[in-house]
Amino acid sequence: MGPDWNWQLSVTVYRGKLREVLAGLLVMLGMVEGFVPETVLRRVRLEVLEILRPAESALRRVIVMAALGIVVTASKGRKQGGKRSAAEKSRPATERAAPFALFDPRIRLGALMRPRRRKGRRGPGPRITEIGVDRYVAYVPPPPPLPDDELDAASLVRRLKAMQAALDDIPAQAERLARLIARRKARAKPGIVRPMRYARPPGHRARGK
Repeated sequence: MGPDWNWQLSVTVYRGKLREVLAGLLVMLGMVEGFVPETVLRRVRLEVLEILRPAESALRRVIVMAALGIVVTASKGRKQGGKRSAAEKSRPATERAAPFALFDPRIRLGALMRPRRRKGRRGPGPRITEIGVDRYVAYVPPPPPLPDDELDAASLVRRLKAMQAALDDIPAQAERLARLIARRKARAKPGIVRPMRYARPPGHRARGK
């Protein structure tokens, strides 16, 4: 892909594909006709996450393509770019979409290189000693996780709403990314400037479909 590549056409095409993926995820979670579920089955949550992680990383790369050529100054960050519209301010905080994460989560090398501790074997239970009484308490293991366990759906709902808001306004997300990069470059210690990590994207599968 050279400098003459039509990046805006790529943004339009992939944006439409990601809208279709998001629509399928909303149906899987049951977010249809304004309904927001409070709980989700464990198996459904795993199925949604299996698609949501690569979809989020793909959307970040679409925003990076849309941000190519945008030039901003570091001083534009919070004063001009951080303002919300009147309609956005009037909405309750619970109804506002969380900001979409524009940077890939980093891989912690220390956690990967740290040797795993072997868990000790559990005995019959702690010895409880009372005055004149010496007995064991039987250990009752927690119930194993089941596919039909109901889990809190708040985190999934928040991530899906953030992705939906980002897809609805790609140019605003591109400007936001350009401001974040300019602000980080202007620091004495820039830190992480590149939005895409030097590794496989989140949700990548070597033998994925």
